Amino acid sequence: MAAGEHAVVEFAYDAVFYFDDLPNNQTHPQKQKDSKDVITTKPQWYRTAIAPVPFREEVFWNVMERWILEAPAIIPPVLKVEVIQDDVATGSGNESVTTTAAPESPVAQDRMRLLLDDQVPYRTIRRKLLPKRVAKDPIMEEQLYYCRSQQQCLGDDNNSDMKKTASSHAIFAPIIKQNIAADLDNELKTLVSTLPFYYPKIRGFRYGYQPDPEDAPEDKEDEHDCDQCEDMKNNQDQAPDANGRCEADVCVEPNQETGKQITQSGRSGWITLDLFLAGDEGRFTDKMQYAFRELFKKLFKWGINTTKGFTKSRVEHDVLVPKELYQKTYARLKEKHAQKWVQSWAEKTDAQKFVFEDIAIASWLVALWELERAKDSKVSDNQQEKKQTFMDLGCGNGLLTHILNVEGHKGTGIDIASRKIWDIYGDETQLQVKTIIPNETFPKGAPDGKYKAYQEYICSVIDTCGYVLQKENLRIPSTKNVALVGMFLKRKRGREDEEGYQSRVDQLVMRSGVFVPRISDKDKQMIQKTKLAAKMAKEAK
Repeated sequence: MAAGEHAVVEFAYDAVFYFDDLPNNQTHPQKQKDSKDVITTKPQWYRTAIAPVPFREEVFWNVMERWILEAPAIIPPVLKVEVIQDDVATGSGNESVTTTAAPESPVAQDRMRLLLDDQVPYRTIRRKLLPKRVAKDPIMEEQLYYCRSQQQCLGDDNNSDMKKTASSHAIFAPIIKQNIAADLDNELKTLVSTLPFYYPKIRGFRYGYQPDPEDAPEDKEDEHDCDQCEDMKNNQDQAPDANGRCEADVCVEPNQETGKQITQSGRSGWITLDLFLAGDEGRFTDKMQYAFRELFKKLFKWGINTTKGFTKSRVEHDVLVPKELYQKTYARLKEKHAQKWVQSWAEKTDAQKFVFEDIAIASWLVALWELERAKDSKVSDNQQEKKQTFMDLGCGNGLLTHILNVEGHKGTGIDIASRKIWDIYGDETQLQVKTIIPNETFPKGAPDGKYKAYQEYICSVIDTCGYVLQKENLRIPSTKNVALVGMFLKRKRGREDEEGYQSRVDQLVMRSGVFVPRISDKDKQMIQKTKLAAKMAKEAK
């Protein structure tokens, strides 16, 4: 890079967590606003995490909006979200409190006041979280509140420019439905027994945003937001550290070797995480702490990516198979096959990876074929029930072939060598050891990688054979997740066009060269053992 040019340094994630300071029956809580007792029966908000960020408040709300509507992206056990109610208005919201008390009771009203932290929500959302494992996890409802505190003058006159920084919060609270009187002593037990495993067993939590304008000193009386922000700000408003980080609004420093200017994004505010606790929750498990840490880090990353314009996946999913149908099929096949094959996996490979990956691929194929049969209205009902057949070339462990066979699709898996697990599947699974001699060699040279060259070649074969090419990126835990489909023939234009297709296919076959199949892993091991034995015999002489 030429001298004088600028380089932008990414804003570093630098969060501080306070899990050890949260109230429970063994430790003391940190000092909280309006708190008189160490342990109180009334829940209060406790600061759990804080981190500086380089983005503005509107970015924070943009991320919150996506999190609310796209819950499966951050909560994997959730299948989808149903928004029951969405009001952009003020109101008490007493109909949805996180308590077993009756909605209009004084206890419920007091709880709502504490939950909202004396703020008036400008938007309330009630949503339903539908689980993937319908048989195991309950459906739950959740109430969300968008709140923003007002700026307050701290000076003696109305013209004072000393203002408390306005903060914003997105509050999440589980809804517990019971038509009985309040029983606060058993409230936590009700939460534990009612909420699904993935949801924290607490009365509420909230994510917040605290702006950082230069001309607005923090309110020293607000120990939730301002003391911790001030401490972090004092630590960060220093010279760049060893990693070149500088937390001023804009940090520019010359590189002594290249002379280029290094510019880092400045801090615009803080994101926060607070938990609504009464002190009876006990210590947070390592798993729950990890979950909150990861979610907080995701909030930071999603905010950064939003400022860069990365709001959607770079690849297209659900082009051929609707997401809901795929997820429904995946849940069914996972319930049917996952536990059995993870526990009885006979290969040395990672069962967690390969079992779930093959279940995902099988789910997509089963759903795709189901749609194909449903669209074919020209055939009789009996013919529609006849399921598609397949050939799985390079089937490896054979699990994909096994699942498709079990689902009623006749087909065969072929590989150059058998696997130990093949013997476990049974006679219904058709697996063969065979070497397929292809009709074409791959072009030499692949600047974009062998996998990309392979995709392009398959695309050309599909096109040459006269099929409409369709492409989709599968939702599987693998980098090789591209599905290339040739399911429908292109519209023909008479005999001349048909002969043209046949001519191109013939040329494709004629261009085939000598194919040398790869050596199987078993043969490789035998060759290595033979070489090692010969070497040892030679050294012994």
